[in-house]
Amino acid sequence: MKRAGPDGFTLLELSVVLLIIAIVTGMAVQSGISVVATARLTATQNKISAIESALMAYRNINDRLPCPASLTIAANTANYGIEAANPGTCSGGTPTANFSAAGVTNTGATGVEGAVPTVTLGLPNDFMYDGWGNRIRYAVDIDMTTAGAFSGQGLGCGAQGAITVKDGNGNSRSTGAIYALISQGPNAHGAYSQTGTIYNAGVSSAHELINCHCTNSGVAGTYAPTYVQKFPAYDSGHSADAAYYFDDVVTYKERWQLASDLDTLNAGCLPQYLAVSGSANYPTLFYVNRGTVTQLPPPATHSTWNWNDSSVDFTPDNKTLAWSGSMLNSECCGPALTTAGILYSVAPTGLTYSANNIAAHESDTRLRISPDGTYMAVAGCTDTGSGTCINPYIRLYNRDSSPQFSTVTSSRSTSGWAFHWMAWSPDGNTLYGADYANGGQGGSCGVDVYTRSGGTITYSATLSTASAMTNNDLGWTTTVAVHPSGNYLAMGGAGGGAYGPYVIKNPLSNPSKISVAGSGLAIGSSPGVAFSPDGNFLAATPNGNSVAVYAFNPANAPAYFTARTVSGNSCTGSGVVAFSQDSRYLAFVAGSGTCVFKRNGSGTLWTQIFTSNVGGGDVVWSK
Repeated sequence: MKRAGPDGFTLLELSVVLLIIAIVTGMAVQSGISVVATARLTATQNKISAIESALMAYRNINDRLPCPASLTIAANTANYGIEAANPGTCSGGTPTANFSAAGVTNTGATGVEGAVPTVTLGLPNDFMYDGWGNRIRYAVDIDMTTAGAFSGQGLGCGAQGAITVKDGNGNSRSTGAIYALISQGPNAHGAYSQTGTIYNAGVSSAHELINCHCTNSGVAGTYAPTYVQKFPAYDSGHSADAAYYFDDVVTYKERWQLASDLDTLNAGCLPQYLAVSGSANYPTLFYVNRGTVTQLPPPATHSTWNWNDSSVDFTPDNKTLAWSGSMLNSECCGPALTTAGILYSVAPTGLTYSANNIAAHESDTRLRISPDGTYMAVAGCTDTGSGTCINPYIRLYNRDSSPQFSTVTSSRSTSGWAFHWMAWSPDGNTLYGADYANGGQGGSCGVDVYTRSGGTITYSATLSTASAMTNNDLGWTTTVAVHPSGNYLAMGGAGGGAYGPYVIKNPLSNPSKISVAGSGLAIGSSPGVAFSPDGNFLAATPNGNSVAVYAFNPANAPAYFTARTVSGNSCTGSGVVAFSQDSRYLAFVAGSGTCVFKRNGSGTLWTQIFTSNVGGGDVVWSK
């Protein structure tokens, strides 16, 4: 082809030039697209990092994590970016979390999911959205949204959260995360928009559908707190098929990763133990782990006697369980006991016999170990050999060698008919003993008060006089419980009629009975009473065959108590109650068995989660 002129170009040359321009332009466009995609991914990662920092700051200030916000509330409308109501369940109010389900690995735990609560965390609302303009999902274990969650579950508790995170091969990265943050990535399948609607990208990647718990047409399905974290990739067998491409961004944390200077190594660490003592010739131990209660096998070595009014208590380190028993001749099968107690070593596999504890003193019934573990008080009476218990007493034992309490440091005779439960004051300097029937140390039924000085206990008063009680108020005083502040004393009674519970204010300085009228308490025959360790609840056993829970708030006086709902109780008969150390569980032990209840976050509802046919007369939780 000839040139058109000295300044012209042939068509071939023009074609080459245009091809080069097209290639360069294509490269620039592709490079631009890559830069934009990278910028959006980086923006998503930076936002997630900022959210995690805000979650940590919130944890340090509030001792818990926030509930999720709603995914479906439109931007800039009421409750937008605000955490769900009712921390502890994150549901049942306005706003509410969008999804809730039991954990897959830890079935006793529950996970909820919604949006990032930017307003609650103090973040700009823009941080609710990833780099592609869609809402970042926030999943959290509901127990970690409860007041005092982190101080109640110290370090060393292991992976016990509700959230499971897997890799691309189905292997577990975490079986117990406490929160997760999820972006649906560039394809946005299953993501929620600013208007609160879900986006359908027609994606069929199995792992993407797990993360959005939705169908390939973008319809929300059944929720499970399980997520997949892996690099972007096509599903196996679907190479180059965009419908099977995974591009989600997932981040999670376990409890130990939110450690702070406020943490102690194992304080409040779950699991917990529950010990029940009844008519068997050994105590029964239960293992409680995030709502799952397991009854452990009986100890291989135990007493051959069938002790009736036996009692149990843990040492403060929860390594030893002490067990005492009553051995009236008419109740069993032989002469008076030669040993009034046995010590067991405690482990997740059960109890192991450790040692005989203390020499017998007629019939020892109830025992309670002092808060510091130095002393053990044992209440009992003289066995007449005909089923009658007279001359009740309290003896104090000193822990002279671990784990034994074998030195009698003080003995106090009483003039009552029989002692039942005892309770120590929080400082361990006062011991309260409930006289089971009339004629206590002070000449009437009620609660005897003993002052401890070193290894000596001294009787000081009986809370049954007109200053605090009247003799007809309580009938047979069976149980006594001390508020963690030491400023309130609850008394339970039995025998029919209006026998309790009653609550005494300032039991040591100026005792006065809280007036039942207007207090919120329901009075009846209530042999069992217990305060929760956090001081916010009182449990009772009205009419001796049911369980009641009250919120307790002295600031609301005279309406100190507010009845709470107890759901599903299947235990009947005269019983006693005890709260777990973290105040999240309540045990009710009656003649028909043992029932365990778990509270919702605010404690307005206590739901039965376990029942056993092991009945008993005493119940304690590990400390």
